[in-house]
Amino acid sequence: MVAQDYGTRWRLSVSLRGRLQDALPFKGAYNPAKNLGWVRKLEDQIVTRGCMVVLDMRNANQAAIDDVKSIVGQHGWSDRVAWYP
Repeated sequence: MVAQDYGTRWRLSVSLRGRLQDALPFKGAYNPAKNLGWVRKLEDQIVTRGCMVVLDMRNANQAAIDDVKSIVGQHGWSDRVAWYP
């Protein structure tokens, strides 16, 4: 999903769906075992396309949230990412 807001492109990226204990990642969701592809996708959205990214972490566990925050911080994308909730 992309929205236009005063010339800024926003892109929504969703983490997991369903109940936390039995949630299966859906296409494009963050998966710690396969995070390289997810990081490349996020880099494409932020760096190449110039989007602001909203990361929907509603159903992610704390370990996944900490991992994603670490990735965002290491790449210097903190100013390009909005966290939901």
